[in-house]
Amino acid sequence: MTNKSHNNNQTQYYKSADQPTIQPVLTPYVLRHTSSVLNFGGFEKEEKLLEVGAGMGRFSHIIKSQGFDITASDLSPELIEKI
Repeated sequence: MTNKSHNNNQTQYYKSADQPTIQPVLTPYVLRHTSSVLNFGGFEKEEKLLEVGAGMGRFSHIIKSQGFDITASDLSPELIEKI
C-alpha cells in the first residue's frame, strides 16, 4: 500500500465513521491504557516520547497533559493536521 492509498483510505474512513468515537476524548479506557503503557515503559515526566501511528492524537493529548514531551507522527497528513 502506498502513502497516497493509505491517506485516501484514512480520509474515506474518517468521513464515514461515527465521529465522536474517533475524536481524542478523555475516557477511563484511554487513561488506563496510557497509564499502563507509561508505567510499563518506566517513562518519567518531561521525558521525550515519540508516538508512531498517532492518528488524531487520542493518546498523544493525554500523555502530553500528564507532563510528557510527546511528538506524534502518522502517515496521514490529514489526521496529523487534526492534532
